[in-house]
Amino acid sequence: MERFINFWRDRRMLCTGCGHCFVVDLDWIDRWEQSGEKYPVAA
Repeated sequence: MERFINFWRDRRMLCTGCGHCFVVDLDWIDRWEQSGEKYPVAA
């Protein structure tokens, strides 16, 4: 089954340090690559 390519979709990430699963967008990934941004901490 083929799907439409959507680079702007949200992605689920998993922190290898603590096992926390979180959702990020393409803008967050870009900031992470540029400055080593950490994952958002749940309140």
